[in-house]
Amino acid sequence: MPVDGNGFHDRISTLKRNELFLTNYKRMNDPYEFDGIYITYDDLKKDIKNEAIANEVKKCMDKTKDMVKFTSFTTNKYDENLTMWAHYASGHKGFCVEYEIICKELLWDVFYSKNRHELNGNLIFSNPEKVIPFMLDNICIKHESWSY
Repeated sequence: MPVDGNGFHDRISTLKRNELFLTNYKRMNDPYEFDGIYITYDDLKKDIKNEAIANEVKKCMDKTKDMVKFTSFTTNKYDENLTMWAHYASGHKGFCVEYEIICKELLWDVFYSKNRHELNGNLIFSNPEKVIPFMLDNICIKHESWSY
């Protein structure tokens, strides 16, 4: 976060409270953030054969995207990847905090993919237990061009 930016003091006060700053996908710099998985709603309606259920699936996906807050961590040192630091430290004007991670089970790796993945009615009805993990994986998919 830039030292003179609007969010700088929010982030400093978050650190003073011994908390993490969390954001939602709308504030990220990747236009496809949280869109690693997509739903073709016309196809979904055909698969499900019920427009009301298809609309509820869409609402659920949209609500999930809006509710989820996250932050990013890296194991890269500053001089290992200047491009990454330009993006995530506001052009090298922000700050970096080092953390000791105690509960690594709460961290998810980012996966880079050339293609987006489709959620369709067949998955929803043939393997409903896989839908939530599939949707959660959506948080962790970025286009391969973001892999530094």
